[in-house]
Amino acid sequence: MAKKKESNAGRKFFDGKDEKLVVSKLERMFAMGATDEEACIYAGISRSALDRYSQEHEGFRDRKALLKHTPKLRARITINRHSSHPLVARWMLERLARDEFGRHLSVSGPNGGPVETRNKVVEDLFEAILNRNKTEPKTDKKEGSG
Repeated sequence: MAKKKESNAGRKFFDGKDEKLVVSKLERMFAMGATDEEACIYAGISRSALDRYSQEHEGFRDRKALLKHTPKLRARITINRHSSHPLVARWMLERLARDEFGRHLSVSGPNGGPVETRNKVVEDLFEAILNRNKTEPKTDKKEGSG
């Protein structure tokens, strides 16, 4: 029996553009932390073309997810390379051991309760103004003609 020849029919993934070149551009952008939309603009393809290609190429989809972590990995390498510098070491501790070295301030009221935010002086003044306005008689002031 004769072997069935595979058909070349159907839409090309990248509208006739070189697949290797397009994938290379996409991977370069994903390695910089670009969004899917940004990578598509750079590669000159549509978002739907990227989605179709990702659906049919599971390996590419997995690689894209990994490449998106590259900026964080590069930053970690750089930080660790310079971790003997006191400012870098402090910066690392502020982020990795936030409870102990983080730049946050925790404020609590008596016995660890909430902080009282009411201002008695302002409340008393406000109440006095309201009471004064209630007790003052209303007068209709009309401009007189002269």
